[in-house]
Amino acid sequence: MFPVGLAETAVFGAGGFSSLLPARLMDTRFGQKTVDGVGAGGGALQSGVSRVLKVTGRGGVPESGVGAVVLNVTVTGGVGEGFVTVFPAGSSVPLASSLNMAVGSTVANEVIAKVGVGGGVAFFANVGADLIVDVVGWFPSTGADPDPDPMPVPVVTEFQAVYVVPSDAAPVTGRADAIAHEVGIVQAWYDGQTGGVHPVFARVGASVSVPTVVIPLGTSALGDATAAEPKLIEAVQAAVPGAAGRKLYIVFEGAIAQAACGWTSSIVLIAMKNCNIYPASTSRFPFSMTYLTAHELTHALGAVPSCAPHFKLGGHVSDDPRDVLYDGPLPRDFANLTLDPGRDDYFDHNRPGCADISDNGLLGSG
Repeated sequence: MFPVGLAETAVFGAGGFSSLLPARLMDTRFGQKTVDGVGAGGGALQSGVSRVLKVTGRGGVPESGVGAVVLNVTVTGGVGEGFVTVFPAGSSVPLASSLNMAVGSTVANEVIAKVGVGGGVAFFANVGADLIVDVVGWFPSTGADPDPDPMPVPVVTEFQAVYVVPSDAAPVTGRADAIAHEVGIVQAWYDGQTGGVHPVFARVGASVSVPTVVIPLGTSALGDATAAEPKLIEAVQAAVPGAAGRKLYIVFEGAIAQAACGWTSSIVLIAMKNCNIYPASTSRFPFSMTYLTAHELTHALGAVPSCAPHFKLGGHVSDDPRDVLYDGPLPRDFANLTLDPGRDDYFDHNRPGCADISDNGLLGSG
């Protein structure tokens, strides 16, 4: 028996792998413990927001001379189907996944992660989920850092609304303007709920920016939402300046299989023809597409974390039909839609160790 975190090291040759007795470095679930108290609690990872964990000098990993660490990474309580990516702190999020998850599933995988800036490793999830990280070994640095001055991980502080049209359809006149109008309606609703903050969107002057992008793919080439997502991201980022540094809110002129009416992961996707829900330039909340927009944007901000007292699989709540994220047995109370009516699940709940969307950088007054 070894005390928690005491290293049991075996070195295999010069510059080789050093194994360690597993030591817990991070557990985002409320009330959990780590080897040294660092990385305990802190709430679930929020969708689209990276979190950095210092790994050197902890759990038997040396403070210096470490090139990579071997981690057992477990994801649990995900609010949707998605993935987790592990990468060096200070680097951009790569287009690769380290784990894939289903709604509410618990999945573990062994990951070899290069150590980045400050002796850290970063984690990115495209949907909200809790994360448990144990270190089981490390590799020494091989010498000069091939990337001595990596670009910092960009902090995403605004959404980019985009009207996307497949090659087998034509843009609808006035559609982009209607989307911009409805985003403004939802922002005004948020302002009333929060006392003046809302999901921030890129603008052109005083208007919400909604470029129209016609992609060189027909609807049938996109498949289901999981297959469509990377293709849509690639097309939009190539066509819209600055889109790569923003969270995408894509309104799609078509239907996408298995996308429900809306879909939130690394992007927000509204497939209008899935449920015949369309924006209107004269709409008011919660009519036309405004309720669906408010619902999906609230997911995109990180609601509802699995530590919430009324959490329901899929990132919803089951306690109050007024809640914009309610998914319980009663009909939604559309006349009185509220953002976390009890202030106990995901907004301004003041409960340590559980994520709160008021801390998300995508929520502001801009």
